[in-house]
Amino acid sequence: MSDNVQFIAKRHTLVIMKKYLETNELAALFFLHYFNYTRYAFKKDKSEEDIASIHAHRELMRLFGRAHNSKVRVGGQNLIDTIAEHISDSNNPFVLRVSMVMKESIAFIYDHVLLEEGEHTLLEKYV
Repeated sequence: MSDNVQFIAKRHTLVIMKKYLETNELAALFFLHYFNYTRYAFKKDKSEEDIASIHAHRELMRLFGRAHNSKVRVGGQNLIDTIAEHISDSNNPFVLRVSMVMKESIAFIYDHVLLEEGEHTLLEKYV
């Protein structure tokens, strides 16, 4: 696991990481990033940070869409590892913003999808 996500992963057990994501959880993650994407995409005057956010949310939508449509079950650790591949330590502001969106997505998945036993799933919590 990369150094970038270790700060998040320390508070979670291995049992949680072995959880398979359900189809509705992947769809909810897709639409979460879709709504964030549209918030930046429809701005008239986009900054470089806005363009980087658009790129990051579009990449995450692509990732969750592929995982949702695949015939194979998607494990939590596999999904986290795939997102972590997009995190970079570059000093480029564009790359830093993309990495920040990826880290936020990983934190959201840990906090709302890969939960302890007995906690609400992503969709049940917001119904």
